[in-house]
Amino acid sequence: MKRFFKVAITTALLFSLIPGKEMKAANSYPGTIKEQYQVSSGVVYGKTTYQTSSNQSMNILDINLADPYTKVEVGIPSPLNKLMTTTARANLSRTDGNRVVGAMNGSFFESRMPMYLIAKDNALYNSGIISAGSDKYVSEPIAFGVTADGKSEIDSYTLNNRIQFRNENFPISGINRVRNNDELIIYTPSHEDGYTNTNETGSELIVVTEQDKLNEPLKFGDQLTGTIQQIRRYGDKTKTKIPVNGFVVSYKGKVWNDRLQGLVIGEKVSFNLSIDSKWMNAQFMLASGPMLVKDSKVFMTIDENSSRAREITARSAVAIDQSKNRVFFVTVDGRQPGFSSGMNLKQFAQYLVELGADRAINLDGGGSTTLSSRLYGKNQVTLMNSPSDGNERAVSTILQAVSTSPLGEPTQLKANKKQQGKLLVGSTLDIGVDYVLDQYFNSLVVNPADVKISIPSGIATATGTKVTGTTKGDGKMVVQYGNAKQEISLSVVDSIHAFKLNKDNLVMQLGQTHKFTSTALDENGQPLIFNNSLVEWSLSGDIGTLTKDGTLTTTKKGTGIVTAKYGNSKVTATVTVNAEPVIIDDFEDSTNWTVSTARASATILPVQSPEPVKNGNSSLKLEYDFSTGESGIAAAYVNAKMNMPLDGPPVKLGVWVFGDGKNHWLRGKILDGAGTAHTLNFTEEGKLNWVGWKYVEAQVPATAVAPLSIQQIYLAEALAEKQGKGAIYLDKLQAVYLDDYKEDMFNDVTSKFWAKTEIEYLASRDIINGYPNGSFQPENKLSRAHAAVLLARAFKLDTTNVKDISFTDVPKTHPYYAQIAAVVGSGYMSGKGNGIFDPEGNLTRAQMAAILSSAYSLTGVYEKGFVDVSTKHWASKQIQALAANGITTGYPDGTFKPGGTVTRVQYSAFLYRIIIKKGQ
Repeated sequence: MKRFFKVAITTALLFSLIPGKEMKAANSYPGTIKEQYQVSSGVVYGKTTYQTSSNQSMNILDINLADPYTKVEVGIPSPLNKLMTTTARANLSRTDGNRVVGAMNGSFFESRMPMYLIAKDNALYNSGIISAGSDKYVSEPIAFGVTADGKSEIDSYTLNNRIQFRNENFPISGINRVRNNDELIIYTPSHEDGYTNTNETGSELIVVTEQDKLNEPLKFGDQLTGTIQQIRRYGDKTKTKIPVNGFVVSYKGKVWNDRLQGLVIGEKVSFNLSIDSKWMNAQFMLASGPMLVKDSKVFMTIDENSSRAREITARSAVAIDQSKNRVFFVTVDGRQPGFSSGMNLKQFAQYLVELGADRAINLDGGGSTTLSSRLYGKNQVTLMNSPSDGNERAVSTILQAVSTSPLGEPTQLKANKKQQGKLLVGSTLDIGVDYVLDQYFNSLVVNPADVKISIPSGIATATGTKVTGTTKGDGKMVVQYGNAKQEISLSVVDSIHAFKLNKDNLVMQLGQTHKFTSTALDENGQPLIFNNSLVEWSLSGDIGTLTKDGTLTTTKKGTGIVTAKYGNSKVTATVTVNAEPVIIDDFEDSTNWTVSTARASATILPVQSPEPVKNGNSSLKLEYDFSTGESGIAAAYVNAKMNMPLDGPPVKLGVWVFGDGKNHWLRGKILDGAGTAHTLNFTEEGKLNWVGWKYVEAQVPATAVAPLSIQQIYLAEALAEKQGKGAIYLDKLQAVYLDDYKEDMFNDVTSKFWAKTEIEYLASRDIINGYPNGSFQPENKLSRAHAAVLLARAFKLDTTNVKDISFTDVPKTHPYYAQIAAVVGSGYMSGKGNGIFDPEGNLTRAQMAAILSSAYSLTGVYEKGFVDVSTKHWASKQIQALAANGITTGYPDGTFKPGGTVTRVQYSAFLYRIIIKKGQ
């Protein structure tokens, strides 16, 4: 969020807000002022850091009702059950001559309805309730408002709303709210959708007046009299419609039944609204609680030992001083450790006393806590605090600081140089006007044609808002709009000390476009303002085309040189058009990285074999512990000590990860040339679910502006039940420049290996794995236990609930007991007799044929036959079926070699062919 005139000052410091304009003395607020400015003629905004047991972020709107153009209003929902964010409701309320310049959330609400009294212009919008018990926020009737004399007030109130019939009168329980036990509620036509919406456990009198239509909202002092037209008795489920020219008396409980049971159709009933004299004809009232300050001392109408009072959270309050002309809207942010944790009610009350409050009342807090203010150059208010939910919550009522001033004359302006640095002779600088304010701090519409620029020193000339350097020297520019003026320093030079391109070494992919830009520097290495349009661009090397504005589009692989020339200055960049990935870090050491955590502990270190290493001699091991017990997302961050630049930009980042199967989330973060951080996903949430090496890629957003650099790779977990300990390994972090690039999965299964497709197909589906050193070792012999594991994975067999097996050489402690039990239980494999399975024995080709033929129900006769497999061979049918289905053709000499041992690659090839043939 852009903020203006941020200053860090002591609380008593005077300061100048607008260049060339002296502001009133800065108001003194408790804590260290981080930001302060005059919002309107009678409103000041301040942000402070205040110390309790930790730093707290406070936001204050300081409102002077003695200013003739300043007032405070209540923002009331219409209809009453409509929720909206504070900022949105405030901006919706703004009109010319009644400009909302600040706002904060109002009182509590429940089920979309306000809970407590709301009145405006002496009219009652909501009668509200008063809670029972000193542990509740609103256990006494207390309101904030502005009384008929224009003074602010925080004080108790007494509603005296009464019903009258047969020369008797009684106090009613409420107006236009839910009817509870032992209550009498009056419903008027404005209630919800025109119906009482009560249940059948009470009774209701439908009363009609002599008016054509009731004037609403009702005002204090009003008395309505009417005739009972209809009676809805106890148990009647009919929905009661409220007459447009009358009201409904709804009651429940023995006391009210006894009082009203004798009333009949045709009798007269009236009720009147009344409030104590100090609140009569008030501009508005908003009830809330508890009271926090009275007579400039902490005074709480809540038990300070109650859970509500002791909770450390975000808080909101409105306070007034002894003169009743000064009103404070105050918030403290909360639930954000390290930034602002919040306060309990007593701490908040003590802060308000320090602020200068004579009286103060608590408002809705927690996620509802919101404070907004108008920024210079804006006509609407902007969120200024940091809500604990991360964004504004929709609320019910709000309080508004309002300026009623007219639009005045220009008195203050904020101008800027759109390009920063010294101006080169002959080059042009654009001057912009951020805003122009009148004497009431209203933003005026700026007509660029009326902006005047003068340069007394004569080092440059101005045409409109463009300034052209003419002579070397230093001076001032005076920017003027009406009576508003601002001086801006200007320095003009007549030579370039150095000339640079935004990229001096660039890797691009085919068909990619990159726009080169040039920078001229002075003797201090600072950029000069010069005319880029005068740069002459050229390209050597047949790699693509280069336009007159320095835009290169690549068409061929190779290396080229881009040259930029400005006068006598020249600079070049080497461009490589490359389809291969570029390794960013192979993690041969850890000196490029640091580790940090959130709600976790972690370490990083380079490791070598026998620990997992995929590429080179080392990998980076990240050990983490998410079991700290803190609530929230746990994360372990591997941070680049210095952001690592990426040639390109690439389309993806890739990294090898040796997973621990703990189902976490692997992410990363890059920083682009515009200073924007982009979060990348190497996996989906919960999908780092493998054990062993796996190559993963994260898409680089197309919106990321070059140049790019890596900030971090991190592991995250949001679910408390998965926040345990573990370790993963990282290796070969690289930038990828082609969308269809495929990384070899194993370092000994390259693109020319005969079974690369088969092996990588099974590996990508987690049917077969490689070794910790990144190899597959295709010629290694396959054991019977490993064959069972592969079948269990291929068929996705349930290995968590298996029937017991009784092989003497496969105890329940065997690492593959569950997989062997699953395949034996499914009938895909069996033992070798005498109660043994022989898990470590080598699998023969005949056994493989028998297993696969059975598992996949293969049948058929291979007409050519095999010279070493007679019809009497125990696996003859299975071998025939394997060959008949094209799974094997045997050896060139016509043999099958049934007794030969099966290698990992052979089993992979056979299994792949069957899976593809079966369409699994």
